[in-house]
Amino acid sequence: MAQYNLEAHKAIETSMTEPLIVWPSVIAPATPVKNPDDVSKLVKNIEENSQKVIKDASTKAQR
Repeated sequence: MAQYNLEAHKAIETSMTEPLIVWPSVIAPATPVKNPDDVSKLVKNIEENSQKVIKDASTKAQR
């Protein structure tokens, strides 16, 4: 993934570590670590950056 878009790759890596803080195990913590809106933003960031990588990989594959 990093070979197609390093910036997007780093953003995805960062966004993927945050949910591990929110859900450190299979059982959710008694008190929420982040509110649902913050978690939704993380997921959206992962989706957007994944699309950038897919687009860049597709463009490079067509060359």
